[in-house]
Formats: sequence, C-alpha cells, structure tokens
Amino acid sequence: MIYLIIAIIAIVTDQLIKYWVRAALEPGETIRILGDFFTITPLSNSGAALGVLSGQRIVLIIVPIVVIAVCLWYLLRHKDEHWTCKLSLTLIMAGGFGNLIDRALFGQVTDMFSLSIFPPIFNLADVCVTFGCALLILYILFLDRPEKKGR
Repeated sequence: MIYLIIAIIAIVTDQLIKYWVRAALEPGETIRILGDFFTITPLSNSGAALGVLSGQRIVLIIVPIVVIAVCLWYLLRHKDEHWTCKLSLTLIMAGGFGNLIDRALFGQVTDMFSLSIFPPIFNLADVCVTFGCALLILYILFLDRPEKKGR
C-alpha cells in the first residue's frame, strides 16, 4: 500500500509541476533557483533521454507500457522482496507513467529542471526513473542474495 501511495504522489507531483511550467512560463524563459547552478527552463522533448528517438511517439509510448507492465507483474508475483526492490520498481513505474501521460496527451514530454553540472534538461519523472534504476542496481549488487534464488 505504501508503494502505491509513493507512486501516486510522484505521478501527481510530476504532473502538477509540468502543468505549472506549461501555464506560467514561455519557452526559453528561465527562473533561477540557485543562481545559474539550478534553474527552471521549460523545454518540450519529443524524444527520450537526450532527445534519442525524437519523433518516435509510438515507440516511446509502447516501451514504457511494457516496462510498467513487467515491473507491476514482478511486484505482484514477488511480494516478499526487499523494500529496496519494491521502491526501485515503484519509482521506475511512476516516472514512466508520468512521462507516458505527457506523450499520450501532448505528443511530447515537458522538461524543466536544469543543473549547470548536468547539461540535459529533465523533469521529476526522469528523476524517479533514474533513482529507481540506481536503487535497483544497488539491490541487485548488494541485497539480492544467491541463497534466495532457490525459493
């Protein structure tokens, strides 16, 4: 239940931030949060990360649906997994769903966060997917013990 709540909070927060950015800011307009280090700059992205597969809307809708379905299947089949596994898959699904909403409704994703040390502009859904993947890697490397495999 807690993971469903986390997913809902992540998706709703992502969509609210994107709505605010689309409504309040013009393309190219920048709000400085921490000087030039952290800014909010709206950008429409018809591709995946770094603009890869730009214009491939169908692929960018189908792939997240498949990933979300696989994550959901795994969570439902493996309810006794460590919390890090469950949280990582929840974040990946929430981020994928947040960007999927944009692609289905607008044909592109709204990005807005910019860090001077990390050139691509990104959104909260991207952050969820990135942290979810990082946590999943940590889970696989350090917490998914071979003795569990015999179950």
